[in-house]
Order: sequence, then C-alpha cells, then structure tokens
Amino acid sequence: MSQNKLKGKVAIITGGGMGIGRSITLAFAEEGANVVVVSRNQSEIDAVAKEAAAFKVRTLSIRTDVSQRKEVEEMVKKTLSEFERIDILMNNAAVAGPTDFITQIKEEDWDSTININLKGMFLCAQAVVPQMIKQKTGNIINMSSGSGVKKKEDSFISPTRSLVYNVSKAGVEMFTLLLH
Repeated sequence: MSQNKLKGKVAIITGGGMGIGRSITLAFAEEGANVVVVSRNQSEIDAVAKEAAAFKVRTLSIRTDVSQRKEVEEMVKKTLSEFERIDILMNNAAVAGPTDFITQIKEEDWDSTININLKGMFLCAQAVVPQMIKQKTGNIINMSSGSGVKKKEDSFISPTRSLVYNVSKAGVEMFTLLLH
C-alpha cells in the first residue's frame, strides 16, 4: 500500500524495461513519483511506462543507450522538457557481459560491458548533477552487486568467471563511495 512518499518527485530509472529496473520503476510510481523509464528497448520501456501510469503518475519512456553521451544528454533534456526537474536518478542499467576466461574475452565485449555498466552510470550522473545543484536537491542511486565487493579468496568461486562484470561493479562501488 502506497504512502505517497515520493509524490510529485521525478525519477529516472535506467535499465527500467525489465527485471529489477521494472520493479524499481513500479515501486517508485506506487509511491507517487513521476517516472522516466530508460532502456535500449523501446517496446519494453513503453510497456513498463503503461504499467506505471496505472498508479496515476506521469510517465515518459525514452530509448537511450547510457554508454553514449549524446543519447544521455538528450534523455536529460527530454526529461526536463516534460517535468522541469529531476529528483532521483536510479542508475540500474547493466549487462552481464562475457563469461569467458580472460584469454578468451574479446576487447569489444570488454569495452561494451564496461561502457554500459560503469561509463553509463558516470554519464547519467554527470548529466543530472547540474540540474540537482540548481534545484538544491536530488538523489543518485547506483545499483551494484555483491560481485563488486568480492574478496580475493572468492575470486574463482564464480562458475561463470564473470571477470568484466565484476570489474565493472567494483568500479560502481568505488565511484559511489567517492561521489559522496
């Protein structure tokens, strides 16, 4: 049951088209936030925006590749045009990336994973901070994973050996720590 804790707030949720991002989007909408659903898949974000609208909030779905600066800047511009503010950025967009052993990982797969999981979070945060400073309020939430805080003795326990994902999430952990 909603307590409208976020009534009137504007929340951008990256990776909002499915999974955890979809759940976050709907939870924010249930609490009264107007939501901007962001992902690379237009049909997924349109469907989630429609679900969120059932909570009587305003919604906007914007197809965006968070690893591309121009697309992120355009997403922020569209959000401000529609809502005139940004109160919450939920950096949730991520991919699992390759699960091969290091000698088998292709450079383009490494780059793509790091660009979406880490650079995308940076670009989105960098793009919304000026508006949050102007408003004198705002929150940035960076979704990470236990994979980002593994200890050396756990490093080869993962059956997938998801090296790139783990490195990207460790970067998210450090970025979040140092951003405060």
